[in-house]
Amino acid sequence: MTGIDTRPVSFDTVDGELLLLDPEVERLFAEVDTILCEARARMAAPPRVPVPVPGPWPRVSLPCFGHSARLRGRPPGTGRATQRGPPPPR
Repeated sequence: MTGIDTRPVSFDTVDGELLLLDPEVERLFAEVDTILCEARARMAAPPRVPVPVPGPWPRVSLPCFGHSARLRGRPPGTGRATQRGPPPPR
């Protein structure tokens, strides 16, 4: 541990006036706080984004229900499934 001073520091050595705020600085902070509070109160809330409400499910069974998805891509080669190998590299 180099460069670390482990001795306890008391605030008695620090001038007490340094810890007090200057009255003018206090007034400045209060004025800035008032301005920011007024600006925040005037800010409009962000517009609400409408959320789409899902409609009811159709009561009629559509032909796509109950069927598997259609496969896309190259058709499988001829031959039994156990004799097919991986697809050729592209």
